[in-house]
Amino acid sequence: MTDIVSSTSSSHPEQHTDEVKHTSDGATDTSQTDSDGENSNGPLQCGGKDRNPEPPPELLKERILDADNIGGTVFSKHWLFTTLMKLIQAVDSENESKDAKPTSDSGLDLEDGLQDELCNLWDMSMNPEVVSFLQDFKAVDILTGVIAKSQAPRATEICVGILGNMACNEQACKEITAHDRLVELLLLLLESPDVPTLIELTRLLRVCVSMETALNTWTTAIKKSESIFASILFILQSSTNNDLLRNLAEFVDKVMDIDEEVVGLWGTPELVQALLEAIKQVRTQVGGTFDMFLHILQLVSTCETGIHAIVDYAGMLCDITQQYLVTLCSDDVLVVCGRERGIGSAISILCAVFSGWTDRLTLLKSDFQLMRCSLKILEVLTQKQHHSTARYSATHRRRRSRKASTLIPSPTAPRHDEDCPSSTSKEGEQVGEGERKGEGDGEGRGDACARDKEEKERIGEDESREEETGEEGMKEMLREVVRNLLVEMVSVLSQDAQSTDTNPQLDGNRTQNGDVCDTSHRHPIPETLEYLDSMCPHVRLTCLVHSLQSASDHSHNVVTLLTDLAAKYHLDRLWRIVDETIARG
Repeated sequence: MTDIVSSTSSSHPEQHTDEVKHTSDGATDTSQTDSDGENSNGPLQCGGKDRNPEPPPELLKERILDADNIGGTVFSKHWLFTTLMKLIQAVDSENESKDAKPTSDSGLDLEDGLQDELCNLWDMSMNPEVVSFLQDFKAVDILTGVIAKSQAPRATEICVGILGNMACNEQACKEITAHDRLVELLLLLLESPDVPTLIELTRLLRVCVSMETALNTWTTAIKKSESIFASILFILQSSTNNDLLRNLAEFVDKVMDIDEEVVGLWGTPELVQALLEAIKQVRTQVGGTFDMFLHILQLVSTCETGIHAIVDYAGMLCDITQQYLVTLCSDDVLVVCGRERGIGSAISILCAVFSGWTDRLTLLKSDFQLMRCSLKILEVLTQKQHHSTARYSATHRRRRSRKASTLIPSPTAPRHDEDCPSSTSKEGEQVGEGERKGEGDGEGRGDACARDKEEKERIGEDESREEETGEEGMKEMLREVVRNLLVEMVSVLSQDAQSTDTNPQLDGNRTQNGDVCDTSHRHPIPETLEYLDSMCPHVRLTCLVHSLQSASDHSHNVVTLLTDLAAKYHLDRLWRIVDETIARG
């Protein structure tokens, strides 16, 4: 950029005159001025009036440079114009070269210099002022044209990446969403074989569907698209790029979580199979992408067609979810906070599997890990529930204590009764009133400070309580999901026990003190029940009984089923703990 600084010159040569000024002490002061009245020793004169000097040339240069900046940034408008124009020219040249041969296996590519400039623009597009300027410059239309025309994967990737940055701004996201051609083009672009482009594209789609103002438009377009579901399946089945799988998982999870119609359309065996393939790629990464895939599977299980799809792949899903829970529970101290979504999704999938899987009994008979993990999670959730209740009770007691203390008069407060001394003189009366006034003002200020402090504490406690309430809501939902799985497992074992031929004279035969009678007729004990009787901690068995009690009703008492199982298989310890827990209430 060339800086142009203009200057003016007088048509007459400079003329200097000598002036003689008389000072107050009679001395004379001689100064030289030019023809315009400029005094070299004083302020500038113009028509007999003072005026400011001209700004220095350096300041003029700074003003010219600042005028080229985008808002308060150091980014140049001229540079941005030039870069976008170069991009348009490159795409036009690409289309005009009909006989051009690809320079690489992936197709045509941009020059290195232009790529660097476009990457700089890509970085700049995160700045809100730059985004606003790009909107004014109709950059969305320009980028849409480039995406539609260009065969250079790098150009497409950068343009989609710039749109992804712009979409983080709500106003820019509205403009992108309102561009029907661009929305259709982006959904079709999911068929692209270029992985970097797909990474930026799935990020852009995720950002757009996360904006409430743009959500309805995108879900409508997604449901109308004939190719998007097939593209999603292909990426899930074939991609080994974790970034792409993460972005796609976030996009699919968000869309299915907010639109039940999409769940009905996508909840198919094909999606379950594709998700299982994708899970193999991220299986070692507990949390993050893995949790999102589990949540998508849980959403699939909420529709009728999805339930059948889950049952079709019950064996694989059971292995994956059980291994996930075993990995989480391998630590001595189980951390549930922050993992509620993944744990809840895994257990919900298992509940769906147990509703129609024929091999569920085989699993419970041969492996106790599912029961162990479920009870360990339940124990942590129960402890957190008790701690939350205790904190609320302590807070409530503190508030009541402070409120009661304000009703008790201070021993130093003045009493207005006949015991109060009164002043007889006018002067003394004034002094007494002044003292009482000072005391009252001080006491009022103290009360106000105390009230302000109490109000701040109350607000802080309320905010903390709201956060705890939200967390407790998630914990309660997780407790309910765990309870449902425990009910399923006990019910399955009970049904198997009832279908087994037994000797009624031997089953449940106990002495008065509750000991099991010796008998040679012993049924094979399922591993799950063996764990409950011999290895499960007492506190977890107590949690199990309380959880089953909360799930029982008049028509279906699950605790009774557990007691009958303990009696049938002669599990003395389990029977005794269940009986004691019921007796304690």
